Amino acid sequence: MKCFRCKRADMVTEVGMVDYTFSGLPYEVILVNAPVQRCPSCGEQVDAVPRPDELHRVLGLHIVEQAGRLVGAEVRFLRKLLNWSAKDLANVFGVDAKTVSRWENDKDPMGPVSERLLRLLVRDLEPVDGGTASWVMQSFPALSQAQGRHGPIRLEACDGRWSVAA
Repeated sequence: MKCFRCKRADMVTEVGMVDYTFSGLPYEVILVNAPVQRCPSCGEQVDAVPRPDELHRVLGLHIVEQAGRLVGAEVRFLRKLLNWSAKDLANVFGVDAKTVSRWENDKDPMGPVSERLLRLLVRDLEPVDGGTASWVMQSFPALSQAQGRHGPIRLEACDGRWSVAA
């Protein structure tokens, strides 16, 4: 592939350190051993970040495992990692969309219970039983729309244990 800037030389793939500025986070994210396309003629560099979805998942898991309160940009990053709109997050958390906006813009800190829930949601991104989605990601959107139970709940005792009756 020819350099888009000078059009004289083919780009050469190297590995190096990349300052990943596309995360939207308020601190540096440095990618080590990342592929970089460099023009040997003019020195133009193009960062070619492979598998950005995986990169964001790993970054999100790192964020939720750190001590200390989440800042607004982290809340926004994690919400986007969940692939939820602010309205989706508001529905799941049982708050107004304006509240989510205040969290993300550092106008109000996220409460400790909401923050723990967000951390659990992100931590639960790992697929379960070889599937593509976790239990939380499958269940929570539906829970936020639930209107209540209808009809009786049947439980049965079998061998000294309780279970939902068929």
